[in-house]
Amino acid sequence: HLKSLEPEEPFVWLQPLTKRQEEVLSLLCQGEKQAQIAVKLNLSTNTVKTHLRKICKKAGCSSLENLKNKIYF
Repeated sequence: HLKSLEPEEPFVWLQPLTKRQEEVLSLLCQGEKQAQIAVKLNLSTNTVKTHLRKICKKAGCSSLENLKNKIYF
């Protein structure tokens, strides 16, 4: 069977994102890699990873890949 193009349920954040988390997520959605996000936002790569981990938690996702799938589909 083909996966439906419509999401099974609407995406809802469990908690709101901070402004910085929104910036990190926006760049990630534009295809930027973690190191590129760090340079653009003048952060360390570890800080970017921390933001992504917290974004995943707020989205109810167990991984970055799961988050991408949830956001894009």
